[in-house]
Amino acid sequence: VWPAKAGNRYIILRTAPTAGLPDAEGRIAPAHSDKLAKIQSPNSAPALRTAPGSHHWRLMLLEIGPTASASGDIVVFGDSSPKESSSPGMPHDLVVDRCYIHGDPARGQKRGIAMNGASIVVIGSHISDIKSTSQDAQAVARWSGTRPFRVENSYLEASGENFMLGGATPGATGLVPSDLVFRRNHVARPAAWRSEKWVVKNLFELKNARRVLVEGNLFENNWVDGQAGYAIVFTPRGEGGAAPWATIEDVTFRYNIVRNSSAGFNLLARDSSAVSETMRRVRIADNVIYAIDRAEWGGNGTFMQIGEGPSEITVEHNTIIQSGNVLTVYGGSREAPSVAERFVFRNNISPHNQNGVIGQGLGMGSDSINAFFPGALFLRNALAGGRASRY
Repeated sequence: VWPAKAGNRYIILRTAPTAGLPDAEGRIAPAHSDKLAKIQSPNSAPALRTAPGSHHWRLMLLEIGPTASASGDIVVFGDSSPKESSSPGMPHDLVVDRCYIHGDPARGQKRGIAMNGASIVVIGSHISDIKSTSQDAQAVARWSGTRPFRVENSYLEASGENFMLGGATPGATGLVPSDLVFRRNHVARPAAWRSEKWVVKNLFELKNARRVLVEGNLFENNWVDGQAGYAIVFTPRGEGGAAPWATIEDVTFRYNIVRNSSAGFNLLARDSSAVSETMRRVRIADNVIYAIDRAEWGGNGTFMQIGEGPSEITVEHNTIIQSGNVLTVYGGSREAPSVAERFVFRNNISPHNQNGVIGQGLGMGSDSINAFFPGALFLRNALAGGRASRY
C-alpha cells in the first residue's frame, strides 16, 4: 500500500541495477523479465494499491504479476469512493514507468490497472494476458478522478476492452473523467485467442469522457464475440441512472491505424437504456483503417455505425478499406429519424460496396443523408464503385 506522505517529491520504487533495460524513451517487454525485480500478490488483493490521499509515487522498471485468484486488479489507484473522489482523499501524481504488468497465461486477470485519481501517467509499459471467460477484462480502466492523465508508448492487451473510460459510477456527482492523452500505444490481442473462450468486446471504449486526444496508435485484432465486433466504441452510459451526467465530449481521434477487425467505429448519441447527456464534438481525422473484413473477423464489416443523432461529428481525410457499409445510421423512426446536427464527412476514401451510406428504413446515399444529417457537409469523398448520382 502506497501511503500518503508529506511533500511533493517523488518516491521511486524500481529495479536496480538498470543495465540492459530500456531508457526513458523505450518500452519494456516480456523479454526483459529476467532483469526485473518482481512484485506479486499472494492472494486476491492487488499487488499494489494507494491509500487515501497517496501522491507522488513512481513505479519504474518492475514486473508485477497476477493475483492469486485472477479475478481482481493487479494495480489499483484510488477506490472511486466519495472519500477518494475529491481532495484531500483523491490519490494523485502517480506514475507507472516501463513496467511489465501481466495476468496468468492460463487463467488471465480481470484488470491490469484501475486508474482512478488525478494526474496519473502510464508510459513505456507492457500490460498483457488480461483476459477472462466470464467478465469484462481491461488492461487499463478509469471511471473516476480528475485532472490530466496520460497513457503513452505502451502495449495494452486485454480481452474485454483494452482501454476504457467510464463503465462504473464515479465517486462524485457530476464527475466526468477528463483531459486524457492516449498516444503511441499498441492496442491489440493475439489472434490465437479466437480459438479460446475469452470474452472479447472492443479495443478502445469511451463511456464517460471529456477532452480526449487519441493519436498515433495502432489498434488491431478485434472480432465478434461478447459484442458485435466494433474496434472503437464511443457510447455514453448513465450506469443505469446512477450517473445521468455521463457524456462524451471534445474527442479527437487522429493519425491512428485501425486494422484487422469485424467493424470500425460505433458512435451512439446517448444511453439507450438510461438517462445520459448527449455525445457532441467528436473529430475522426487522418487515420488509416483497413482489413475491416466481415469474412475474416465476423460481424458486418461496417466502417462506422452512428445511432440516435450525436451532434458535431466530423469524419475527414481518412483512408478506409472495409467490406461492408461506409456508414450505417439508425435512430428514431422512418417518419421522424434521429437527426445528427452539423455532421461533416469529407475528403475520405473507401470502397462503396453494396449500400455505401444507408440509414434505417431509407435508401442509400442522399435519401439517408438528408434524413439523418440535414445540412451536412458531405463532399470530396472517393467512394470507389459507388454511383455519384446517388449522393
